[in-house]
Amino acid sequence: MEKVLLIFVLAGTICLSVDVGYAVAVRYELLNVEDAAAMAGALQIKMVPDSWDRWGRPNHWIPEIDETLAKRKSEQTFHRNLQQKPILRDVTLHSVLYEKVSRNRFLIDARAEVPLPLTSKFLQSLGYPGIAPWPFHVRSTGGFDS
Repeated sequence: MEKVLLIFVLAGTICLSVDVGYAVAVRYELLNVEDAAAMAGALQIKMVPDSWDRWGRPNHWIPEIDETLAKRKSEQTFHRNLQQKPILRDVTLHSVLYEKVSRNRFLIDARAEVPLPLTSKFLQSLGYPGIAPWPFHVRSTGGFDS
């Protein structure tokens, strides 16, 4: 009897460890997708005047992120890369925020859930309800120095 109980405990532990490893891999893949999108947004640069001379002409030009173009480009990059990663197929995105945080920094903030399929199936085979998806939060900032 103890051996049977030990086998069930061992099987449950293995299922949970595989699912946690899967969830961590999904989180890092989503972070990679988010990093690429943040950099794509940060590369949408326009030049703006920093100071003017006494006749009203620009003295010095500095680079600044074009917020509208950066949001559009980073959103396109995010969704294109998200579709290309098979490991991210089962991820449920709750919110993705694209935001210019300074003149040379662009932020992407995502909240998502990943299911734990092996653990849920194991618990359901024993007559228990499946485990809830694992929520996580990923944040990336892209930018440049000037």
